[in-house]
Order: sequence, then structure tokens, then C-alpha cells
Amino acid sequence: MEKLLKRFVTVTVAVGLGVAGLLLTALPASAARVVTTMEASASIVSSGTVVGTAQRNTAVRSYCLVGSNALIYSAGANRFGFVPRSALVNETQGANCFSGGTAGQVQNDADMRSCAGSSCGTVVGDAAPFDNLRMYCQMFDASSVRWMAIFNTNGSQTGFVRSSAFTSIPPTLSTC
Repeated sequence: MEKLLKRFVTVTVAVGLGVAGLLLTALPASAARVVTTMEASASIVSSGTVVGTAQRNTAVRSYCLVGSNALIYSAGANRFGFVPRSALVNETQGANCFSGGTAGQVQNDADMRSCAGSSCGTVVGDAAPFDNLRMYCQMFDASSVRWMAIFNTNGSQTGFVRSSAFTSIPPTLSTC
């Protein structure tokens, strides 16, 4: 009986360690998306430029924080950028934008647009090879072209870059 109990404990510990290892390696690198609502209307900002407005009482998705600002996607405004964290209802995001998301790299210089689409919005910055890019979610435009919502930590730029500009795209990136 004692021998059986020792074997059971050994197997239980081994299984527990195996499950813990799987969880630690299988979890995606991206930050948890927090669905929340705008407490007050706020400008959506990319690198100091206003790219849209998230209206009061509209749903937004928060991805990470930089200081007192939250990186959000507003479906109502179809924009990805920073708003004051205080403008959000029940903001519980804790991820840092400089280490959140999924790392990405572009092949050549690529325009960052204020919304997902070639004729959508304006060019708000650029992504260059070797920039530290963090991908948070993806969108498809009316022509079914895939766009990545990114945070370029070199200058705190946010926006959408066409997926074909990247060297690789994670297959599990969520929709914005």
C-alpha cells in the first residue's frame, strides 16, 4: 500500500508539473482584451495626433496601458489609439503596451493608417524594419484585405498596417 501511495504521489506531481508547463507555454503573448464602455467622450490619439473620437456610452476594447492612457479600439469610430484611462467605465486593464501584444516586424517601410483600409482615414505614421512593433488585433476592410492594429513603440504611434507588409502574422490574433 505504501509503495502504491508513493507512486500515486509521484505521478500526480509529474502530471501537475506537465499541465503547468503546458499552460505557461501555450498562453498567447498578447494582452487580454478588456471589453468596456466610454464613461465620457474622448479623443483617440496616435503619437500626439487626434485620429477620431470615442463617444460616451459606446463599447470599446482596451488592450494595454501607457501611463494614464489606455490603448483601445472603438468600433463606433473605427479607430485604434490612446484615450485617457479615466474616460473608460470599469477599466481593469493591467498590461503594459511596451511588452503586451504580439511582436511583429515589417519587411519594408509601411504606412500606418488611422483606420483599416487603403482609402480609410489618413496616414498617421509609419512602421520600419527593426521598429519594435506590437500587434494587438486585426480587421478586414470591404475588399477583404487584412489589416493589423499595431503600437509602434518607437514614437508611440498606433494605427493599422496592411498584413502583407509583415514578415509573419500570428494565426490566432483576435479581431478588433
